[in-house]
Amino acid sequence: LADKEKFLVVYPVALERRWNDLNGTADDVGFLMAMVDKFVSDGWVDKNRVYATGISNGGMMAQRLACEQTERFAGIATVAGGMSTGLAATCKPVRPLPVLVIHGTDDPIVPWAGGAIAGLEEFGSVLSARDTAKFWAVANQCKDAGTILPEPDRAPQDGTRVKVESFTGCPARAAVTLVAVEGGGHTWPGGYQYLPERFIGRTSRDIDANSVIWNFFKIAAP
Repeated sequence: LADKEKFLVVYPVALERRWNDLNGTADDVGFLMAMVDKFVSDGWVDKNRVYATGISNGGMMAQRLACEQTERFAGIATVAGGMSTGLAATCKPVRPLPVLVIHGTDDPIVPWAGGAIAGLEEFGSVLSARDTAKFWAVANQCKDAGTILPEPDRAPQDGTRVKVESFTGCPARAAVTLVAVEGGGHTWPGGYQYLPERFIGRTSRDIDANSVIWNFFKIAAP
């Protein structure tokens, strides 16, 4: 998709494969912002069109960046990565920011309804997917509740359906959208089934998360 649409995509690697989305010791915010600064200074990217996205812990890290480095990003998107309850208590974005949340209702690791990650309190806890989206809608000063529209069931055999909830009355270029993947697991819609369903749930084929995220970012572009 990056080749087709002519954008730069970068895949940073976390220390020990775990982003410090709030309570760790690694200065991941500093690392990621230094990386962005490098690409900007080298002329690879427009500093006003930098976005962050990720799945699971990567999505949680994207939310931390949105909280602490709001002015540096033009939007974020998360997949299977609710906002941690600790971050929700401290997050104070300095301006409205476009946010897209994609989450499966049958996610066995980061629960759709919120609570302990993987059922274990030591892994931390998250807001529900809808409360995560509502957090950003409130932060963005969106005035109205979400409008829910179903997507076509493009792959009836996959056991999932997709509904899109768009919050309205948001400031210009500060949209908040929740993509609910009914029956979806801890997976990237349109991606590969990296573990059996009994461990991570189903992968939806009704949408392609890559395209959904990129189209959201294009609309949110300054």
